[in-house]
Amino acid sequence: MIHILLKNWFWVILLHGILFISCNTGTKQVIEEKFDDGKTKTVKYYKNQNNSQILIKEIQYYPNGKKKLEGEFEDNKKDGKWIFYYENGEIWSQGYFNKGLRTDKTLVYHENGHLFYEGEYSEGQKQGVWNFYNQEGKLVNTVEFDAGKLINQPIEKKPSKDSTFNE
Repeated sequence: MIHILLKNWFWVILLHGILFISCNTGTKQVIEEKFDDGKTKTVKYYKNQNNSQILIKEIQYYPNGKKKLEGEFEDNKKDGKWIFYYENGEIWSQGYFNKGLRTDKTLVYHENGHLFYEGEYSEGQKQGVWNFYNQEGKLVNTVEFDAGKLINQPIEKKPSKDSTFNE
């Protein structure tokens, strides 16, 4: 009887081992760097593909444990949405990359959470209208780019006499 139970356990363990090895194509988290106090500084995520580890994501942290940045990779280049943070946890910047080049809309914030500036990239170059805001969130300047080159001089928005303006 014991011999039969051991034989059955052998097959159960063998089957689970085979399933584990064959299904181990998921994501692997690797702590790449730590601060002197042992807290995590940089974590990278890899996927198994053709017997190699492919970088797919990175997260960096400040010494206080809050995120510093996070983003994705494709073919070892920044790809997809990337978010950068202030040390207080507020979002500093968010934008997109395609094959390592900035693309689409980017948003940058003051540390108080109000929008600082917004604009678009095309193939790594500033493109179109970019708007700049003061710390209260009021529009203070607009410029325009074409393929990374400024095509008009900045036009400062002057506050009206009854508005407050602190840049």
